[in-house]
Amino acid sequence: MTNAAPSYAVREYTVAPGDSVQVYRQSTFLTCLAGNIPFKVAFDGNSASEFQTGLTYREAQGFTLIEVINQSDTTALQVKLAFGKGDVSDSRLALTGTVVTEETAAPVFNTSAPVSAANGAATLIAAANGNRSEIMIANDGAGKVYIAGNAGAGAGEGIPLDAGGVMVLTTQAALWVRNDSGAAVAVPVAELERV
Repeated sequence: MTNAAPSYAVREYTVAPGDSVQVYRQSTFLTCLAGNIPFKVAFDGNSASEFQTGLTYREAQGFTLIEVINQSDTTALQVKLAFGKGDVSDSRLALTGTVVTEETAAPVFNTSAPVSAANGAATLIAAANGNRSEIMIANDGAGKVYIAGNAGAGAGEGIPLDAGGVMVLTTQAALWVRNDSGAAVAVPVAELERV
């Protein structure tokens, strides 16, 4: 027995309210890639079944006649269907309309005693933390300090943070403060963590 070559085709249809469209196409599967409303489909004259975006119907023996039925009395159906034969997979993600997301606040807020940053050196203020979503750093000293991403930061290297200033970073990396202000500086740190 010889297997037929796989095939794949995408077609778009508009179905008036309360109407249906018949499509003749030899296929072993039908996937709805997009549709503005739920609808029904019937295969080879059998009873209709509910269908909508993201669903796939497979039939090993295949089918030839697909009827797309719009049950709405007021809204025209705009539908994009994929017909295929063989083992064809579609891994694309098809999103339509508005996707609403909501970021939730990190449930853990950690503070510790301020780090004393010695003059003329880079001091570790926060170790790497895979659970951290944000870190807040304040400069309680009298002069400017620099927030750096490595222990070897030299004079003036990093992001400047003025006296009395606060910085919020979205990072999980270890951070150092480079202090060249002439005196030790207290640097309070707070971390928001997701656990």
